[in-house]
Amino acid sequence: MKGKNLLISLLAIAAVLLASAPSHSSAAKSKEPSAFEKLRTEEIGKWKEFQRQINKEDLNARDADSRIRDYAGKMIGYFEEFRDSAQGAPFKFEANQEIIAIAIELLNDTKKVDAAIASEKDTERVLRLKLHAASLYGEIGVPDEAGKLIEQVLAATKQEYPQLRKQAESLRVTIAPTGLQFPEFPEGTKDLDGKEIKLSDYKGKVVMVDFWASWCGPCISEMPNVVSAYKKYHSKGFEIIGVSADKSKDDMLAAMKKFGMTWRQYFDGLGWENKAFRRYGITSIPSMHLIGPDGKIVASRLRGNRLGQQLEKLLGGKKEDTSKESRKAGKKQ
Repeated sequence: MKGKNLLISLLAIAAVLLASAPSHSSAAKSKEPSAFEKLRTEEIGKWKEFQRQINKEDLNARDADSRIRDYAGKMIGYFEEFRDSAQGAPFKFEANQEIIAIAIELLNDTKKVDAAIASEKDTERVLRLKLHAASLYGEIGVPDEAGKLIEQVLAATKQEYPQLRKQAESLRVTIAPTGLQFPEFPEGTKDLDGKEIKLSDYKGKVVMVDFWASWCGPCISEMPNVVSAYKKYHSKGFEIIGVSADKSKDDMLAAMKKFGMTWRQYFDGLGWENKAFRRYGITSIPSMHLIGPDGKIVASRLRGNRLGQQLEKLLGGKKEDTSKESRKAGKKQ
């Protein structure tokens, strides 16, 4: 297999990481680009040039990966050098975010991640970097490393930093969730009909919370599977609560109509800043979480036939509830 497709994919990931990392310094908020922003822009330019050069070559996957890893290592070195300089001192946290992102997404180098975290002396910043790394580990499917960092944050926030503790608890649910209690929706979360959404109202049922968007290709690809499962198991006690990352309500409604998504939806038009996305630490979609009758998470990452398999285990042998109360409740949902 040729390595170009892999290369393009990884380069796109890195470019997004470099372009979107948040800045926390007051200097970075001024109109004049900060020293850190100038460095980041420069590195993005160099990275794009690297892409153009390597795309001209006909490389296999192994050679492409080797070249990528070598360049990523050099880029980490640039950010480390900047971080440790007098000019970069005010932007140490931002530089460490970049180092961690590159180390995880392109190198899977835990030593580089640990070193970046250890370079911070401020306790709150250390905890924030650990959550940043945990989130990225979760995105690339390394839950063990993510779980270790999350547990470290939880252990360090028993008495202090309640907001960081809440973030860690939510992140744990999205990354290594099986067996955990799914946290309640934020107070005041309402569906499209203006009715408050409470997981406690679904006690005794199997519920899937589906984080999605109409513009998300993988989400849309999965929707026929989700709709089919809903039609097959809804009468046996299966419910879905959708949480949309759309900014356009019309786009969301169009997708719902097209695929026959008749279940409840939460939408606030804030995209990735969606209240529920922030509450549960969702950083990529589709993100699906199946919750059992006891409120605990049964499974996540339910793509392909996994959703149907899980529902068959939970509800396959259950008779349809044809009672008047059940039909009435189904209409309300």
